[in-house]
Formats: sequence, C-alpha cells, structure tokens
Amino acid sequence: MEDRNITIVAGSFGHFHKGHRKLLQAAADTGNYLIIGLTSDDYGKRTKNYNFPDFERRKKPIMDFLDRINCRYEIKELRDNTGDSTTNPQYRAIVVSRETEKNGKIINEKRRKNGLDNMEIITVDLEIAQDYFPISSRRIENGEIDEEGVRKKPIRIGVCTNLYPTDLKLNNIFQSFFQTNMIQTEFIENIDDSSRVEDCLMDRDYSFKFELTVFYHRITGTNMSLLRCLSLDRYGTFTIGESSSIMIPESVHDALIRNFRVNQEMGSFIGNERIMEMAFQSLDSAMFPRKVPWKYENMDYFKEKP
Repeated sequence: MEDRNITIVAGSFGHFHKGHRKLLQAAADTGNYLIIGLTSDDYGKRTKNYNFPDFERRKKPIMDFLDRINCRYEIKELRDNTGDSTTNPQYRAIVVSRETEKNGKIINEKRRKNGLDNMEIITVDLEIAQDYFPISSRRIENGEIDEEGVRKKPIRIGVCTNLYPTDLKLNNIFQSFFQTNMIQTEFIENIDDSSRVEDCLMDRDYSFKFELTVFYHRITGTNMSLLRCLSLDRYGTFTIGESSSIMIPESVHDALIRNFRVNQEMGSFIGNERIMEMAFQSLDSAMFPRKVPWKYENMDYFKEKP
C-alpha cells in the first residue's frame, strides 16, 4: 500500500442502522483513506448473541453508503479484536463509539509499545432510539425497533401515582413524549406513600411514579406544590425530575397533607390541565439524562452491543 494517511473503523455492522451511518460519516469526514475492519462470520458468531448475518450481507450496505458519499475506502475482514491496528504505521486515526472508546485507548497503548505514534481517537456518540434506549443490531433483530430507531413493539410502562383519578390523561402524556401511540401503560392500583417505583417495573421498559408534593417556601413565606417524577428503566437506571412549582392556599395545602391522593379541591384549584402540564414537565426532566446518556456516568446502557 502506498504511503498515505489512513483512518480506520471496525465493527460487526450486524444490521446496518442509523448509528452505523453516523460512525462511517465521522470517519469519512477526516478526509483520509478509510479502512473498515468488518468482523468475520466466525468471529462475529462467537461474540454476538443474535442471529448474525453473513459477511457479504453486512458488507453491501456499508459499500452502498460509502459509495453514496464518494468516499475512498476498502473493507478488510477482521478475525480478532485489533487486526493490524497495533502494527501499521500508516494508521492516523480511529473512529469509535462511546462503548468501544476504551478499545481505542488499549490499541494506542500497544502501538506505543511497538514504537508507533498514537492514532487520533474520534469518539462518536450513540444514536438513541425513539424509546430513549440506544439503537442496536440486537434490538433490530428482536423486532423491537427498526434501523432508524423507530419502535415497532409497544413501549411497556408501569405507573404508580397519587394523582387521582390515576389515569388522568397520563397515557396521552406518554404518547406525546415518546411520539408514538404504541404505548402499553398499566396503572398500579392501591398504592400508598411507601410504594416504590421498583414495584411498577417488573418486565416492563419503564416504571414511573408521579408524586404531587407540598412544601413551605421560607423566603416567600408561602405554601408551594410541585410534581415529582421518579423513573426506573429496564437497565436499572434511576432518575428524578420535577415540574415548576406553584403557590397554593392554606386550605389546599392542609387538604393535601391529610389526603395522599390529589383530591377534587386541588383539581378545582389548579385544574387538571395544569396538573398534566406539570406531569409532562416532571417526565421530561426525569428523562433528560437518557437523551444524552454519555454525559452521565451512571447510565448503564452499554450492556447491549449496538
């Protein structure tokens, strides 16, 4: 091979999806010649836990995409975790995802031991699906999402809340937030203040607990109320979000203290529409870390391999 700058990127590319396009585009943007290490059938079947497409089937959409963006490239069969990345002096950059970033660092350590320069590590953020879980080939294989991350199976949600009545248009809020009508919501009845968000999860994608809380604002000397959303997903990630607060009169404050469920007095004071606005605010706040999970160390989404 003639002397030139080369950017490398590797993967199984099991079901070519939105995240793969993002990875390859980042590699093409370096302006270097590209080498794509595509895992061999044998290596892929040993490391992946889904029905793994054969090499030629996985190779074709990669070629189609790179040809479409007029990229100079070649595709090599990768039979192990590193290929020749630790020994080739022409490799100048490596493009990795958040989940494989550590592999890039390990490769550079081995290159240094071999007397070679480090490659620039270009890290590409994960693509998040409609349900706010990462897009992955395994999820596509299972029929849960499509290649663009659009949900194909209902998002299963368990809800426990002190809002009354319990359904109070919350299902509409979930549909609006996730931008799909494919929401399967089950409201857990007979809850009390000790009920935990874990009690609602079971085998679902998410569980949410909505709590209307009251507190005394010492600075203004007024009684306030806000809605809190506790969220737990199937990976065990727990987050909390809150709505903006509103000022409430003494009579409503006392009624809420006496009665765990939101009674008619509260509903008539602020209105069910306002309660639903607060519910959406608290849900959006609780779900925000899932929109950018790479910014939060406790997001344990890397158990699934895209």
